[in-house]
Amino acid sequence: MYYSKALWPTLLLLWTTVALFAQKAPIKFGKIDPSELSMTDCDFEPGAAALVLCDYGEGGFFYQNGDGFAYRLLHHKRVKIFTKKGLDEANVSVVYYAGKSGDYEKVRLVKAACYYLENGEMKTAELSPKKEGFTTVLERGFQELKFAIPGAREGCIVEYIYERSSLDIRNLHDWYFQGDLPVLQSVYQLRVPDFFIFQYLLRGNRQLDENLAKQVNQNYYGDESDANGLTQRFNFGATAQQYHWAMNRLPSLRPEPFTTAPQEYAAHIECQLMRIEYPNGSIQEIVPSYEKFGSQLLLHDNFGKIAEPGNFEKKLVGEVAGNLPDQRAKANAILQHLQEKVKWNGLPGIYADMSASRLYEKGTGDAATLNLTLVACLRAAGLTADPVILGTRNHGRPHTVYPNEGKFNFVVAAVDVDGQTLLADATSNGLPWGYLSENCLNGEGYRVSARAPGWIPIQAKAGGVQSVLLKLTAEGNLWKGRVTFKNTGYSAANVLEQVNDAGQSAYLQSVLTPLADWNPGEESFTRQTEGDFLSVVECSVSQEIEDAELIYFKPVLAQELLEHPFPQETRTWPLDFPYTTNINYVITLTLPEGYEVLETPKDLLVAYGDKDLTFQYRCASAGRMVSVVSKLQMKRLAFEAGEYADLRKFYDLMVQKNQEMLVLKKSK
Repeated sequence: MYYSKALWPTLLLLWTTVALFAQKAPIKFGKIDPSELSMTDCDFEPGAAALVLCDYGEGGFFYQNGDGFAYRLLHHKRVKIFTKKGLDEANVSVVYYAGKSGDYEKVRLVKAACYYLENGEMKTAELSPKKEGFTTVLERGFQELKFAIPGAREGCIVEYIYERSSLDIRNLHDWYFQGDLPVLQSVYQLRVPDFFIFQYLLRGNRQLDENLAKQVNQNYYGDESDANGLTQRFNFGATAQQYHWAMNRLPSLRPEPFTTAPQEYAAHIECQLMRIEYPNGSIQEIVPSYEKFGSQLLLHDNFGKIAEPGNFEKKLVGEVAGNLPDQRAKANAILQHLQEKVKWNGLPGIYADMSASRLYEKGTGDAATLNLTLVACLRAAGLTADPVILGTRNHGRPHTVYPNEGKFNFVVAAVDVDGQTLLADATSNGLPWGYLSENCLNGEGYRVSARAPGWIPIQAKAGGVQSVLLKLTAEGNLWKGRVTFKNTGYSAANVLEQVNDAGQSAYLQSVLTPLADWNPGEESFTRQTEGDFLSVVECSVSQEIEDAELIYFKPVLAQELLEHPFPQETRTWPLDFPYTTNINYVITLTLPEGYEVLETPKDLLVAYGDKDLTFQYRCASAGRMVSVVSKLQMKRLAFEAGEYADLRKFYDLMVQKNQEMLVLKKSK
């Protein structure tokens, strides 16, 4: 029986070597090298709490009676623990999607053990899978296997094997060579029958140390029922490709600021089933176009059907927005009502888990239910609205060519009003149309629509402005004045999220704490969502004037311009800002009687790249009046890691300049 060979896309993995033999497992359970037990540190990442000695996965396909082909992975991991912090590696958790039936995915613990030295002799503490592995049912079809390996202590080695099976053969679980710990060796072996045509994509900034493939023979067997209900046993042989991918001596993933989901940059392999080529010559396409993918979502009971208005939504909209004069007013009223009426429970996802009426009854719900209900209400009001699916910043970006449902984890709403397409997110109370929560600012989103499907830019035009205006006058022996903090656009959205999370008092404290030396007085806080989206904080300030021949006065008091955003000297990952931020700082100063300006900071203009970043500093004085303007303007969101050194120099200049003093001298 003939099965066609997989054709490798040239932009993906290119095989550098063809193996002449099947690769053996790199480790064997219980076989511990004495030198590993005596290790005291990781030589390529000193100070690590633990080291993954080997992470090995062996994947393949089998026929599950009644369900068809399924995928099975045997995962074997061995870890050397150096410090108390590393003891967490003996507590293992595996979360998986079991589905409503509990059979969609299954995970079972095979075996686990701990090895340690006692009086120079290796001791073993084994875990009983049947007694000491616990499975917990979580929300929305998820389950968790948890177990604690006994005997764990500093200097020990723990290892475990678990088996994971899944009915989803379209998107195999990504294999991550890199993780939170340094890894000495990571190996993934996968055997794929030739009638499954997969796309393999290597992600991250590391190349494979071993990249091997070999054609092997594989038998598949199982039971199937015919049209008469009779069970027939089948057994057939097929050729298969056995792949062997390995990486060695991988550093741990260290968190860095201004980065999206770390897993996007970690070295890993993604495997997606593109089509099935049957023995009779017919072909089944597995990965649809985005239009077909969107059409399937529109028909889904927990997606498209939730976004269609029913009697509940029509009645609700009649009460909330029935008498309003125009579309924009209706859209605003519906969004505000939903944000105030229902709280987000913190769960993402693209499928709703309840109806709109049930959502209102509970008063809380997940992101999908909230925003699909928002779409339904907008449609009930006669507006053109659709759901938009996306991957959040802590989840990763979807591929824009090949739909992969697992890469999407959030839904927002899009509405067409006055020739504009506006986005909204009902999970954040007070966030107006045109703004999404910061975690949603991650590339593009896909509009799921029967009328106008397609990608919508989410992050490209996102921007905010922070302005600090300070006016000081010398009155007697005090500087007195007023400071205004004004945030517009996405900077105001950031303020709103802080207020929603911690409360208004905590937010005001965070704003005014850097001015503690200026004795901030009673403050006021205002927010505007109609028209320009902005927030304003104002308060009075005062400070004693030093009685000296020379007064050294630092005119720039804005923390955003005084603190270096990149204190670390090196960087591994690219920088990805959620939105462009412009910072404007202006101070006007009326000098004390009997003083004049002796020295002012010089003006400075610095630009990075094609004016992607611009810093401008100006100081002017006339008589007793002095004004200083310090501005940072950003036009670009993403920067490669290779640009980091030059970016640090740019910010070095800015911070140093904003530290400079204005020198005042007593007049003669």
